[in-house]
Amino acid sequence: MEINDQCFEPLLEDTSVAVIGVITMAFLDLIALALGLGFLAKLFGPKRSKAI
Repeated sequence: MEINDQCFEPLLEDTSVAVIGVITMAFLDLIALALGLGFLAKLFGPKRSKAI
């Protein structure tokens, strides 16, 4: 998520686009967080055996 924040940092310097930059940055941070938590849930979730 820090890389995402660094990418949008130049947008935050101009006040006319700062709101759009913050909203976009927060949205992409939430997507990264959701994907990371989903991966961890899948990785450490209960193992299901395939019964034949």
